[in-house]
Amino acid sequence: MRFLVNMLVSVICIIPGFIIFAANLFPQDAGQQAKLIVVKSKDLPEYEESYKGFMDTLNKGEFDVNPLVFSLDHLQYPNENIIDAIEHQQPDLVLTIGSAAAKLICGKVTRYPILFLMVLNPERQGILQNGGHPFPNVSGVCLDIPPEVETEYIKKSLGQIRKIAILQHPTDDSTYIESVKRAAMNTDFEVAAGKIKTNEDIPSVLKNLRNHNDILWLTANPSLSSFALLKYIFRFCISNNFPILGLSEYHVKAGALLAIRADYFDNGEQAGELALEILRTGPLERQIILSPRKTRLFINRRTADMLSIDIPPEVLKQADQIME
Repeated sequence: MRFLVNMLVSVICIIPGFIIFAANLFPQDAGQQAKLIVVKSKDLPEYEESYKGFMDTLNKGEFDVNPLVFSLDHLQYPNENIIDAIEHQQPDLVLTIGSAAAKLICGKVTRYPILFLMVLNPERQGILQNGGHPFPNVSGVCLDIPPEVETEYIKKSLGQIRKIAILQHPTDDSTYIESVKRAAMNTDFEVAAGKIKTNEDIPSVLKNLRNHNDILWLTANPSLSSFALLKYIFRFCISNNFPILGLSEYHVKAGALLAIRADYFDNGEQAGELALEILRTGPLERQIILSPRKTRLFINRRTADMLSIDIPPEVLKQADQIME
């Protein structure tokens, strides 16, 4: 009898250990493993915001993801070693955040799906294709607001505006310029493109545009985005009472009348949804480039008052930030 009691006690003591072992061996809620490599251009708050949106969406799926993250800001080895690391890790997906990271990876990594985030004008930056041949493994979410969305904002915010000026650099995509003109026509605006051959043309082009138009619409062209050039454009426009439609809250802080930009967190969520599709079904059958589905509005009320421009109260209520 004592033998049976001792054996029963031993079995009872063993069972909890076995249960713990079995739970570790066969986890009930473990997700499917997925390899993700992330390459960031810089450690910026904007990039972190989009990355958080991406990971929040990815973590809602059925995958267990522990990303390997590289930042070009503080690499301990040359950039090309990232390519070697990607090839060695054989990831299910590569995410790039920012233009520099996308330029480094796209076209060089061809065996694995790539998604990009936080990129303006990916086509003009050579991120989507090379020599007219698309990179089939590259998709992503751009920062470019569709022209029809921009013109609708102008219409409801600045009812007195009728003539819009833009600076057209030789590197501008003529298709994009035409889409701007079509969007303007659909909302009863006129668009004048001031063509620039070199930066030396900018003073005379700006002067001519100012004499015949109501507002300058800054488009996303890397050739016109240097600090020195933007500083000159802003100085000219502010001193000549020529309102600016900017690209971000930083432009509005610098004196632009208003700006509409993508919602960075939601951009990340959009990319996360694409990532889940790739992880579930494999590489996308075609290249997918998504435009922002959510935007944020920034207004400089001091500039509006200085230019005697009345922005409707309902628009001011919709603004994410008003600079006083």
